[in-house]
Amino acid sequence: MGGVTDKEQGGASGKINSNTLKIKTHLKNKYDGNGTWAPEQYSPEELNMIIPHEVMHATEAVANLSTSGGDFNRSGLRVNEFGRPINEGMTEFLTEYSQKELGKAYRTETLIMYQMYKDHFPLFAQLYKTYHGEIDNPHELERAINKYQDINRYFLKYTTEANRKQKEFEKFIKKDKRN
Repeated sequence: MGGVTDKEQGGASGKINSNTLKIKTHLKNKYDGNGTWAPEQYSPEELNMIIPHEVMHATEAVANLSTSGGDFNRSGLRVNEFGRPINEGMTEFLTEYSQKELGKAYRTETLIMYQMYKDHFPLFAQLYKTYHGEIDNPHELERAINKYQDINRYFLKYTTEANRKQKEFEKFIKKDKRN
């Protein structure tokens, strides 16, 4: 299954095996300022977000399917590698919401999910159900994916709006933490 990406490393910070549910965290690479990258363990604070993210992946519906068009793997909102950003956005949004902590992974994707949760809840709910394996309305799923893509294009065009949403999301998470 997928993993939390460490942008400096260019790979996953952690990975969960969908068969055994074992979580493996990787070393991150840290630039030493002298032209080399050195492996370094993640801090306990970082692991407090990496591990729940990987556990959240374990809640995704997983299917290996064969069709006349070939074999494909479905995991959450992802089919093979198609849909990985939207899948990671849902995973990280649910992780941060459940942990009441802000993570560092998949910021844009997470903010798009927050925007959908806040302003387009029926479409968010369709993605949520699909993430967990229930595809009851393919037309609504298509509408939800299109809305996700529209918000992504908007954020790419208007970076200041994405930054404003980040601040709004921080307040949203902190407000829920008090309850």
